[in-house]
Amino acid sequence: MASDSAGAPYAAPITLSLVAALAVIAVVLMGVWHTPLILDSSVHLYLGQAMLRGATPYESIIYIHMPLRFALSWSWAWSAQFLGLDVIAVTRLLHVGVGLLLLVLVYQVSADFTAKAFGGVLAGLLLLGIETAWLHPIAYGGPHFKLWAALLVMLTIWLSQRERWLWTGVALACAASIWLPSLVIGLGVVAALWASSEQPWWQGLLQVIGGASIVFGLSLAWVLALGAWRPFVDQVLLASLSFLSPAGGSSAASTETFWMLIDLAKLAERVAIYFRGDLLLAIICGAGLLWSLLRVRQSWSAARSVLLIGVLPLLVLILAESGSGDFLVLFPLLAVFGADLLVTGAEWLAAQLAEARLPLPVNTVIGGMLMVSLLIYGWLDLRFDERRASDVVGLHELSVMAVDLDGALQASDQVQSFQFLWFNVLTERDNATPMIQLGSRARRSLALADSDLSTWQGDVLVSTSPALVFIQDGWATSDPFDDWLADDYLLAGEFVAFTAFGVDRDTELDRFAIYVRADRSDLLAATSEWPWLLRENRP
Repeated sequence: MASDSAGAPYAAPITLSLVAALAVIAVVLMGVWHTPLILDSSVHLYLGQAMLRGATPYESIIYIHMPLRFALSWSWAWSAQFLGLDVIAVTRLLHVGVGLLLLVLVYQVSADFTAKAFGGVLAGLLLLGIETAWLHPIAYGGPHFKLWAALLVMLTIWLSQRERWLWTGVALACAASIWLPSLVIGLGVVAALWASSEQPWWQGLLQVIGGASIVFGLSLAWVLALGAWRPFVDQVLLASLSFLSPAGGSSAASTETFWMLIDLAKLAERVAIYFRGDLLLAIICGAGLLWSLLRVRQSWSAARSVLLIGVLPLLVLILAESGSGDFLVLFPLLAVFGADLLVTGAEWLAAQLAEARLPLPVNTVIGGMLMVSLLIYGWLDLRFDERRASDVVGLHELSVMAVDLDGALQASDQVQSFQFLWFNVLTERDNATPMIQLGSRARRSLALADSDLSTWQGDVLVSTSPALVFIQDGWATSDPFDDWLADDYLLAGEFVAFTAFGVDRDTELDRFAIYVRADRSDLLAATSEWPWLLRENRP
């Protein structure tokens, strides 16, 4: 990595440390310790808690993802149990550490990409400014697996830049085991192998394959040890095939995605939403990507090719998805491209000032202006978030509801949560049914695997007759839940909570209903003192 600060060799690391400190302060100000869980985060925590209670992945707990997600979730729950602390607080503290590691990797990758330590600092600033990528998975409803996927993607790129091919394969396989589309970064790894001058490309490729084989081999050995090989094949190796196409194999969604990609106006609108309305950052990062592609022939190397070739298919895949969390895996890479554009502009400006004999610390000026603009925008955005979340239940309200209801439940009572498992996480109670991933894509995946798991759930619910049911408002009025709830349950009320983190402000909030079995008036009474519970839809 070339240095642009020979007279002050520690200037860039010191500046990066200040950026990291600013990031931690921002996370604390955004309320990392008291914001509520979101849907995905509640599932991620429940996985580990259920496994500590003896649940077997793919059998007594159904979650259609690779084994590493189960192992990671188990490690969170085990750490909290070992420390004797709250699992939400422990995992969010871990995520602050992961965010800082991501910041360091972005700095290193960008410094290699731009051949300037200053470029690494700028990329760190841009990443902090794109708060969807760094702050929201931590401060809004975390933990979230996508933050770990982003870290592993950046680690893969950093190892590729240093041509550590065996460890590159390990990191790539770990990233793919958390989020399957990460595999497309492998195209960038192959390009880096081709550009490498250290050894023949095929030798490096064998090392990458060897590293990936270690990860996948250990994962499969773990599944075999659990005795869950057959359900793993059905639910993951077969069912996840539908995840390879947009919206789980829907041709209509695929067609819509194709037209969106050639509709520049709609594409720009989508990107602006992902950047949370900060068009300056969107322009810098988007123009940086285009600029890097335009001058690719001038500086083709392993350090650059792994990014340039790996990002494009990842960008297309993420735009094809409707999931809000997916885009945060790409944001750290876009920050690197944005830094490359700013470094190029700084070099041009410095040359012009040198010709005019006007001494000016260009790097300091550009970095300072960027930091000030991000601070101003971040402050305004934080105020907007506070106003937007004024009617949303926080972690305190969720905890109060969990304690009150759990105290009124009997030992034999069953609880059923659909998608949002906040009550199960806070009370460490098992769900009545083992299936916890009930989205339309998961159902299509199970159908593709010729599995009956998507059809027996109603029978299980009838046989267990849960005393409490927590369900998203829209689901409660749709088939097959509407008739089942109408016959045997009373609506206690609804509350507003986050369903996703910080991408589309209009869709990240939703209503969630609490239903009580008709013969349990004591549970209904336990909800009577909650001022945040909306009761206008009660019969």
